[in-house]
Amino acid sequence: HFINPNTQFQLAFRSHIHRVIGNGWETSAGMCLFLSRPNEPESGVGLAIPELRPHAELAYRQNIKFLTLEHRVRTEARYFHFTNSAKTELERGYYFGAIRFRYLLQAIIPIWKMDERRSMRTKIGGEILLNTRNKYVHHSLDQVRIHAGWNMDILPTLNLELVYLYQLQQKSTEGYFKRDILRVNLFQKIN
Repeated sequence: HFINPNTQFQLAFRSHIHRVIGNGWETSAGMCLFLSRPNEPESGVGLAIPELRPHAELAYRQNIKFLTLEHRVRTEARYFHFTNSAKTELERGYYFGAIRFRYLLQAIIPIWKMDERRSMRTKIGGEILLNTRNKYVHHSLDQVRIHAGWNMDILPTLNLELVYLYQLQQKSTEGYFKRDILRVNLFQKIN
């Protein structure tokens, strides 16, 4: 629990296995533990409900003059932790929520090359997230995201990213939340 139950807070731990296929193509599979509270800001509930997201993805990068375009298609299963009916306490186990399909298109523009293994760049793009329909999903269009950010290699294997994200996110009833999000990502590569 946090001091203000209406403050949106998200924390994610991700682990991926990446493989370069060749000619700009990569594939990846992994798992994410995602904590978000509250999904419905007007609810007044401050419980961070765990979500497990196993996923698989295919990405393609095209170098065009001074920038790189990245296309990514990801499929993820969403498993939510059970809660009591008031959503104030976690209960034992997880339930299947939906399969979600994601498409990301972003431009990566280099700013400064510090040395052969470290550089700075900006990222600008958008992503569409679609849920499969089931009893927990009201709309197929789950989210639309537009982002702009700065990305820097601190070390050859450690990367810091600061991103502004404008997000339309599905409500559990009709309609969408409009959110302005500041995201800080820290990526560690392990060979």
